[in-house]
Amino acid sequence: MSSINQIEAADKALAAQAATAAAQAAAAAAKAAATAQRAVAAVAPLGPAMLDARQRVALWVPSLVFGILYALFFLGLALTTLNPKAWSDVKAAVLGRKRRLRRPSADDECGAAEGCGGRAKTAALANGGAGHAAANGASGGEVRLTQIHRPVVLTWEGLGCAYNSPAGLVPVLQDVCGEARPGEMVALMGPSGSGKSTLLDMLAARKTLGRLTGSVLVNGKPRGPGFRHISSYVPQDDNLTPQMNVVETCQLYSALTLPAGTSPAAAAARMDEVLAAMGMGHARDRLVGGVLPGGLLLRGLSGGERKRLWVAVGILATPSVVFLDEPTTGLDSAAAVAVVNLLHRTVVDSGLTIISSIHQPCSAVWAAYDEVSLLARGRLLYFGPCAEMGSWFEGGLGLGPWNPAKHGILSDWALDLVSIEFTKPEGMGRSIEGPEELRAAARAFSRHYRAKRLAAPPAAAANGARKGKAAAPNGRARAGGDASDGAAPHDADSDGSAGSGRAVRSAAGGGDPELGGGRGWDEISKAAKYEAGGGEDEETDWAAAQPAPDWTAGIKEGADESDSLQRASWMTQFRTLVWRELLSMMRNPVDVAGRMLCFVLLACFMGLVFWNLDLGADGTRNRVNALFLHTMFLLLMPFVYLSMYANDRRVCVADFSARLYSVSAYYAAKQAAVLPFVSANVIISNLVVIGMVGLNTQPSAVFVLCAVSIVFYLLAQQVQSFASIVTPNQEAAFILTIAYTSINLLMSNFIMRFRDMAQHWVSGLRWLSAANYAFSALLANQFRGTAVSCRQGLNPELVGFLESLMPNARLLRTSAVQSMLLRPGDDCVLNLNAVLDYFGTTRPLWVYSLALVCYLLGVHALTFWGLLRLARKERR
Repeated sequence: MSSINQIEAADKALAAQAATAAAQAAAAAAKAAATAQRAVAAVAPLGPAMLDARQRVALWVPSLVFGILYALFFLGLALTTLNPKAWSDVKAAVLGRKRRLRRPSADDECGAAEGCGGRAKTAALANGGAGHAAANGASGGEVRLTQIHRPVVLTWEGLGCAYNSPAGLVPVLQDVCGEARPGEMVALMGPSGSGKSTLLDMLAARKTLGRLTGSVLVNGKPRGPGFRHISSYVPQDDNLTPQMNVVETCQLYSALTLPAGTSPAAAAARMDEVLAAMGMGHARDRLVGGVLPGGLLLRGLSGGERKRLWVAVGILATPSVVFLDEPTTGLDSAAAVAVVNLLHRTVVDSGLTIISSIHQPCSAVWAAYDEVSLLARGRLLYFGPCAEMGSWFEGGLGLGPWNPAKHGILSDWALDLVSIEFTKPEGMGRSIEGPEELRAAARAFSRHYRAKRLAAPPAAAANGARKGKAAAPNGRARAGGDASDGAAPHDADSDGSAGSGRAVRSAAGGGDPELGGGRGWDEISKAAKYEAGGGEDEETDWAAAQPAPDWTAGIKEGADESDSLQRASWMTQFRTLVWRELLSMMRNPVDVAGRMLCFVLLACFMGLVFWNLDLGADGTRNRVNALFLHTMFLLLMPFVYLSMYANDRRVCVADFSARLYSVSAYYAAKQAAVLPFVSANVIISNLVVIGMVGLNTQPSAVFVLCAVSIVFYLLAQQVQSFASIVTPNQEAAFILTIAYTSINLLMSNFIMRFRDMAQHWVSGLRWLSAANYAFSALLANQFRGTAVSCRQGLNPELVGFLESLMPNARLLRTSAVQSMLLRPGDDCVLNLNAVLDYFGTTRPLWVYSLALVCYLLGVHALTFWGLLRLARKERR
């Protein structure tokens, strides 16, 4: 009995323990139910706030239609601008039909007559601006440029340049002297690698790199910073915008280069004057043409016309001195002669001082120059009148003799004479054969040049120059190499270098600070003047047999450029550059129109893939996938236009080198012009995706999605721009952006969650991933504080996948579990905050948004720093 009682007591104890456990389980279940109920109450049901598929049609269809019409509009605008003839034919056909439909009247006939008169005026302007010339008293339809307000005599003494290298100091220019006077064209000539470009950059105040010596005087006074305001530099390769026509190009450069306060009427008159003088009146409305950013080829001006337009914008601001880097390179002989003839006529008419480098000129081009500076291996072998160069080499050095029938024109013979890198042609006679003879010839000319400059006083030289100019039969004076301006003789050192370390100063005081303190020879006069002399040139059709103007009468002793007018203000630069950027983008078919088409088509394709997602568990999972792909598309889209960023770099580098505008004005204008088009592209594509996929259609959610997408796309685009600026070429930029994109993909928290990474320290790179911030912001915007009904249960395919994945889990196959998974009940709710918990998106939405904005500002700062660095690097 005792054992039976013990068993009964044990059973009662077990029953009591089971009852206690059941009570505890019931309490826990009740508590869990209450917690779930509170969680459900804390979220807003997403379903009632979502538009159904039919309602969303009213969102994405109009957006899609607008995007297509938007792209077609800008495509048509670009094509009509790029092909004005076809557009004119269409307009003529339409207007002609309208005129036939109405009865002509007397007013119409009068209007037609006025139209004929207008066409006659246009034709007159196209033929060289005869009307403008007549108003100025010119005859024969010749247009004369306005005389410059201050002629300039540019004198350079002892210029030298050397670079440091592992082997020591390497000189590229040594002991170069010369002078350029108003109304004259000076040629810098020599074999390849002789130092022509270095000399031209030093004279134009563009050379800052290297060890520079010597001095440059402006009207006898050391050159100052304001010299850039009265001079113009025309590079060899033009930087014209292909989408702009001739008049618009001139308007661009007039706004940037003419003095502040110039009235629109005065600017237009100056443009008409310069275009007529350059023979471009017939092409006023013609596009410049060329290869557009993106690869399209646009037909426009010929090579000669482009060069003339490039020169025209260089002299638009009425400079006193113009520097041209090989203006005839790349042109055929006829175009080269036309360009040089127009330059010479401009010099004679306006009193410009032109210095240009030339390479292997033909006879007609050679005849247009007044003086020549012949260089070889950085040494000066001759400077003086072109016609006297042969007599110096033959009589002064005993070389040659020159036989025109055998050796060609004088310039060809001289180039062959001083070239020591190649075998001399047969029949050259005595020639310069090696480096030692070259240095000896340079020393001989240095002694001769300085002795002649010392021989005559400045007054006699000035009188002789004026007399010589008046006596020149072809209207051009030849400045004689025999005159001097009072320079003390100084024999060159043993290697012909000016860098002997002797203390030399200008008589005007100091020297050119941009050239290392003004090294030169003692007692340089205030204004150097040559005697006239030399032979006569062959007659040409552009040189009238009349005395040339005495431009030296307007030269003020010691006058410098300090009183030059101020160029365009920052705001003027900003407005002008915004105008240029807008024209460039809108007239490029692959830019504004192409970008919108890419965005719209990609949005449509994405909408078809994720079409009309449901509100259940499967729809939630696919919405997460859609948001991630949307983020990646925004990140990758700028790669399509990488070549455009490279083109922007080329354009701004050339303009910075010419100091056409400030870095800040360009950067601000670029961003201001791009922002509206980027915003339109992103907003339209987002509306299409929201409507087709079925994302959150609450107004606040739509706004946040568009705002985050715009900021993230601007950031991705800015990274591409930054890479193009800080790398030397497009290939290096592509490599850099691919590396950055890879980090964004791997650190997006979608492909691999940060908490799942075995090497947790790698997850520290997530702070560099802008895609992480953008994806987290889109998740928080889509799911935070929302819930959807799950009464339809899980997808049977997913349940079958779980059974296959866990074949030994027998509970999955029980009816209770199957019923719970497939038919959970009408009160089943999915709390979408769980999605954010799964990806670790626990911070508020504004934190991720602010992080994106700060990231964008940081990339902007880096890009601007890169531009500043690039502008300084382009110092020559």
